[in-house]
Parts: sequence; structure tokens; C-alpha cells
Amino acid sequence: MTTGGFLEPVDRESTPSIIARKLRNAIERGKLAPGTQLAEAELARELGVSRGRLREAMPRLSQEGLL
Repeated sequence: MTTGGFLEPVDRESTPSIIARKLRNAIERGKLAPGTQLAEAELARELGVSRGRLREAMPRLSQEGLL
């Protein structure tokens, strides 16, 4: 049985992409104020990720001018 091609493949979002999205949302909602120094260990713990994964997400936000 086929679906007739109306289903699209599932997007596989990487962990750094998810982290960047969550941080972006926090910044946009004012939960992370401009100029706030980000404590890497605290953020990683809060997000439930390693500091390495958090570091992978940071350049994305820097390129967007958010960090």
C-alpha cells in the first residue's frame, strides 16, 4: 500500500539546532535580557544537554546577532 506521495519526510533537527531555537525563543520573549552574561554550565544544566552541545549552538545565535 502506498500513500500516493502526500506525506513529506520527517525533519530531523539536530540537538544544537534545538538548543539554538530554545535560546532564541528565550531571548525573543525577554527571558534572557540583552547584555546578560550567559553561564554555560548553568544553561547546559537547565536545558539538560552537555556544554559541548551548547557551545555548538552558540555560533548560530552569534551569526544572527543575538549573542
